[in-house]
Amino acid sequence: MTTATAAPAVLAAVKTLWATALGSTAQVFQGYGISSDPKRATLMVGVEDPFGQGAAVSYNGDAEWAYASTVTREEDATILSSLYVKNGSTDLQAVLTDLTTALNAMFTAVINDPTLGIAYVLWSLPRIVSINHDQTPKGCEALAVISLRYRAHLVN
Repeated sequence: MTTATAAPAVLAAVKTLWATALGSTAQVFQGYGISSDPKRATLMVGVEDPFGQGAAVSYNGDAEWAYASTVTREEDATILSSLYVKNGSTDLQAVLTDLTTALNAMFTAVINDPTLGIAYVLWSLPRIVSINHDQTPKGCEALAVISLRYRAHLVN
């Protein structure tokens, strides 16, 4: 059987891995998700801009062409995710600390399991693309966009 892409398996695995790493400190969704708890972080795996319009672009990648015979091919791809943290306090440093704590847990989880538990994923690497924050009288919020790059060894 041909494995066209590792993306669906990677999305599911990273959601599970990061949900475990964050525990009860965050709600974790694959795709869009909204938290009604203002003191709880929301992680949206496969969503670059949680406030954008339209469908989320969850995968950007490139794989070698699939041939008619049984061959192996490489896939290099990136999955973007958003971590949104909000608190009821006007203390901006507190929300940035919460954001950093969550990011540290997420990055540690990937570093400790770079194949994400998927046999044909060779490695994965997380990085922060951007961090935005805002401070209002109603509280502070911060948004980090995380890029998870991976390489998979697919079988045709």
